[in-house]
Amino acid sequence: MKGDKWTLHRKTDGSRLADLVIYDSDFPWVNAKVEAPEGLDEFRPLFDAELALLEHIEDAVDEWEAARRRCGWR
Repeated sequence: MKGDKWTLHRKTDGSRLADLVIYDSDFPWVNAKVEAPEGLDEFRPLFDAELALLEHIEDAVDEWEAARRRCGWR
């Protein structure tokens, strides 16, 4: 898995948003470096909100799950 590259696509038209290069994993979690063209900037506030909630997930599980859904994560 380390070194694998996953691709993030826009749901509406399938266009490529970013590549995720795996640098570590501990099932079920995967750590990846995001290699993103400028097009991902419009989504940055969604990812930033999800990450901020993840840092305090024990206090905000419902809010974190809602943020993940807004990012398109399942």
